[in-house]
Amino acid sequence: MLSLTCKTAIKAVVYLASKYQSGQKAGIKEIAEFIDASEHTVGKMLQVLVKRKRNQ
Repeated sequence: MLSLTCKTAIKAVVYLASKYQSGQKAGIKEIAEFIDASEHTVGKMLQVLVKRKRNQ
């Protein structure tokens, strides 16, 4: 089973990918609203993903 945080991360990344294809950008508030998650959770989760990407 995937954790709630993991599911939220997947939803957020899929949403960002859909925006990327059309050249649009999305903010944390927009992402959180669309995937029905708290802004805090989405912000922290995306922060972790960005940090890990930088460390690769």
